Amino acid sequence: MHAITSRAVTLSSAALLFAVVLAISTYGALTRTRDVPENILRALRQGGVNLVYDWYDVPKYKPDAFDAELPLIRAAGGGHVRLVISMDVLEDARSGKLRDERWQDLKRFIGKARAHGLVTIVDVHNTGQKNADGSWTHDYMHRLVYPEMQSRHSRLLGELAARIYKETDRDWVIVDPANEPQSNIWYAYQDRLMPIIRHNCPDCVIFAMASKWQVPEETVRQLNPRERPWWDERFMVDIHMYAPLSLTHCSFPGKPNTCGGKTWPGVYDDGLPGGGRYNGLWDKEILGRSLQSLWDWSKRLRVQLHFSEIGTAADLADGPRSAYLRDVISLLRANGAGWTCYDWHQPQFGIKNAPATKDACLRGPRTTPPLGKNPG
Repeated sequence: MHAITSRAVTLSSAALLFAVVLAISTYGALTRTRDVPENILRALRQGGVNLVYDWYDVPKYKPDAFDAELPLIRAAGGGHVRLVISMDVLEDARSGKLRDERWQDLKRFIGKARAHGLVTIVDVHNTGQKNADGSWTHDYMHRLVYPEMQSRHSRLLGELAARIYKETDRDWVIVDPANEPQSNIWYAYQDRLMPIIRHNCPDCVIFAMASKWQVPEETVRQLNPRERPWWDERFMVDIHMYAPLSLTHCSFPGKPNTCGGKTWPGVYDDGLPGGGRYNGLWDKEILGRSLQSLWDWSKRLRVQLHFSEIGTAADLADGPRSAYLRDVISLLRANGAGWTCYDWHQPQFGIKNAPATKDACLRGPRTTPPLGKNPG
């Protein structure tokens, strides 16, 4: 009896040890799967472009309009595209429900992008394309101040996330639920929205963001992602940066074209991305110093960063455009951030027909930081 008992204890101990080892290894595997997939990190750090208007301008919606551009973007060196979509395109009337035929269009687009080796950022860019007077809105998420719009938007994003989870490979898709929110109501709403998206897509990579144009200064000051109960390792922080604005937006609808003669480096009196204002010679060093607080913040909080909008007006000469982008991208790459140039082929900001600028965005510099956590 003693021998049998001892043997039983031995077997039980062995079984318990095996169970513990299995649990630890399983936990390690699950923990690893919670990180942003390496395929997505690689695609973001390879650079990409925004695709605009054919999924944004509702009356001119053309779901196949970008098909011919995808192989060109890949051949140029791109790793991903950000598909800019009006909420009006996806929503069934004002119900908050996802239109099935539009989802099928989107699923086909994601598949076509993947066939060309491109990850898709699904960017729900606004809460409606136009203002009440019929003009195009530049306060993209302004309707979120209304509870009814919050209900519609969160329902739509929840259903979109569920379809992405059930019908796509999430190693090739990122959910970008908003663009440049302005109101401080965004933070409370984001706290309600993100758990809905995560519940419906447990393994999606999701962009979170600050308000006030998603600039680095506001991100560091307000976002506090690791204080959010919904935050996990498959969230990334999305940032937009166009500093100095007097260079990057030297041509913009409704404003005088001042691009002629502008240079990079160059003298500008403008707001710094990290806060404050600088009047003097802007160059890579000035940008780097201003962004240092962002790099320190991301390393301290172990947060992955992506800049889904950088770029300049197309009326700026190819030389200073490319020089500016090379400096910006070299800073992003050195600190483990990805980037998406705005935009690919539209007249106002497109890079497709600017050879040096296109090359700066999608082909250089070529040294890629190691995958995984941000450096440091």
